[in-house]
Amino acid sequence: MMKANFDGHVHTAASDGLFPAEEVLRRASAAGIRCLAITDHDRTNPDCLAQSRQSGVTVVSGAEITARAHLPGLQPFTVHLCAYFIDPLDGPLNRLLAANRSGGGQVYLRAVLEKLDDLGIPISLKEVLAGGQGHVSRKNIARIMVRKGYVGSVQDAFRIYLGGSRPGDQKLAYVDRSAYFSFASME
Repeated sequence: MMKANFDGHVHTAASDGLFPAEEVLRRASAAGIRCLAITDHDRTNPDCLAQSRQSGVTVVSGAEITARAHLPGLQPFTVHLCAYFIDPLDGPLNRLLAANRSGGGQVYLRAVLEKLDDLGIPISLKEVLAGGQGHVSRKNIARIMVRKGYVGSVQDAFRIYLGGSRPGDQKLAYVDRSAYFSFASME
């Protein structure tokens, strides 16, 4: 059986992964992965490039960008665009990504937590922020729900409460997807 030598969609603790970049790269190297793309949510990770030299794993600089799509005849919906080989220090791109991260972040979290509280699942914003390691998402809320015994797994939290159209679902305005296309090079 052939071993995978590339992983094209990896999150660190700066996003909704479990481990900091150094640990992700150490584990990838130990697993025989030679190349991986760090695609944290709505952020670049320039430190990974320097850390890749130490680990022996080639890192493709990327980001998983959350955006709103508008198609004729459909309600606007959220899409996740994986961008690869981007400049992690690009100022305009990082400003757009920061706009996504701050786009009502705590307002969004409070709305989700209020919905859960109404369902008898009290979780404080302080609890969620404490477990975020730089990025806070519904996955952080799901992990707390598991820890407190409200659900059996993160998957259950999304299936029952946090997934699209579930009782704890909350929509958030993201940058329109067309704003990102100016960063794509067609050379």
